Amino acid sequence: MFSNVFILSIITFLLILIPLVLFHELGHFLTAKLFRVKILEFGIGFPPKLVSFWTGKTHIKISNQIKTDIKHENYFGKIIALNVSYESGQIVATSVKNAQTQDFALASQGSIIVGKLRDISKNEVTVSEMLWSVNLLPLGGFVKMVGEESSNVIGSLGSKPHWQRLIVMASGALINLIIPLIIFPFIGLIPQKTITGQVIVNNVFPNSPAFDAGIKKGDIITSIEGKKIDEIQELQLMISSNLGESIDMGLNRSIPNPFPRPDQKLFEYSGSEDEIKIIPRWKPPRRKVVLNPSDIYTEISLSDARIIDPNIGINNKLLVVNNVGDSIEEISISKLKQIGKISSIGDEIYISENGEEPESISMVEARKHNSNLGTNNFIQEGAIGVQIGMINQIETISSKNVLRSILDGWREILDMFFITKNSIKSSIIGSTNPQFQGPATVGPIGISQITGNIAVSNIEINTKIVSLLYITAAISLSLGIINLLPIPALDGGRIFFVIIEILRNGKRISHTKEALIHSIGFTLLIGLIILISIQDIIRILSGDLFPK
Repeated sequence: MFSNVFILSIITFLLILIPLVLFHELGHFLTAKLFRVKILEFGIGFPPKLVSFWTGKTHIKISNQIKTDIKHENYFGKIIALNVSYESGQIVATSVKNAQTQDFALASQGSIIVGKLRDISKNEVTVSEMLWSVNLLPLGGFVKMVGEESSNVIGSLGSKPHWQRLIVMASGALINLIIPLIIFPFIGLIPQKTITGQVIVNNVFPNSPAFDAGIKKGDIITSIEGKKIDEIQELQLMISSNLGESIDMGLNRSIPNPFPRPDQKLFEYSGSEDEIKIIPRWKPPRRKVVLNPSDIYTEISLSDARIIDPNIGINNKLLVVNNVGDSIEEISISKLKQIGKISSIGDEIYISENGEEPESISMVEARKHNSNLGTNNFIQEGAIGVQIGMINQIETISSKNVLRSILDGWREILDMFFITKNSIKSSIIGSTNPQFQGPATVGPIGISQITGNIAVSNIEINTKIVSLLYITAAISLSLGIINLLPIPALDGGRIFFVIIEILRNGKRISHTKEALIHSIGFTLLIGLIILISIQDIIRILSGDLFPK
């Protein structure tokens, strides 16, 4: 019914998400325990419950009548609900009954105690009122405490000083922010294959920042802001982190060889480094490919476009061959048979929207074969307006020492903060920077696809581990940041209400109003998750990959 890839995607995603949620909730749990806040339940996942058990020992004073009721109804070992009062620091039961579903909600308000009856003596009972549960829906977890608003109930969160309440509320998100500080340095200790070399400029777009700064074809980019550049990924990261800002770029200037022999290089280099200033763009132009351009800022000729991208234009047909070579215009006959198309070697198969026409396949199936297929009539420039490549590449397998791993790991976290900030800004201002193209948001389904693709990919095990650790750190960082934002129903929303209470000299906002705001926020969040999930499904069905 389900493919192995689908099942592995779900398993991999849950193996990443569940520990992150557990550590988040553990942060709330430990700080609540530290400040003696009564915890009613620690749940993994969301109900309905699969497995649960009770722990703890709460001693409650009882009268002879209640003692008689307990023995008469044989409550021992059962889940009971006790109406209680608080007298001179002691808990005194006023009535007892079998616990009903609605009693659990009342227990979180502190008006009753719900738990498993463990022992009964002359004038008191011992109840386990801390529930540990594993629930059916694995996309989360929770710590249920005696209510935030119950300031007159012993052990309630609401009875604690403001600073303790803030620490308890923020501790889960803080744990998520700490996790990347551990993961990124650990990644550096894993032996990894790295390819380094010189980053060379293959093309410069006219009227771009690179063109205006005097960068020419063949120049080698040696540094950004004093940092050595020997990987394309490092260059892209530095550029994307400094959009709209003037940066220093080091160049090894090229000297073209006008009449190179086959055994000679196209460029020679002086060896000295020039330094220029350049401002990466938020909104680089997207030029339409036409035969005769009338506006050089919005259009580009087909001949010029194919110098930049040989695959530009219309790639809407495939040649059926026995074994696919390097051409994107080929498809193997075995692949066609897999998707139910009958053809012969040498035939041409056309690409259509739905694949219903004779001798055609759908765009979705074609792009599974090669994502460049279809109609591509635009050239998208980058932030500085260059096309780059690598020369003089060296492949090494190595790991870093502990100190270097820590320093580089923490720097990567700062880089991730800057990239996230710029990614959010790019969504707001409508940036056309290709580094931020693709899904603005990815939900659980999209993340599952990413992790599944990594898990089944034909790459070395160390590379898989590193990739999954990167994703884990990124998700944890996102959880930490999002949970601290003042969004109703999240930790940040509850922190916001405590801060308002402090500013109002301890006067609380009505519990009814606060609960309504959190309910609305929760509903909107669920709606947003559903919309993002639908978006992920549409993307997957259309043949698009994550990330773009």
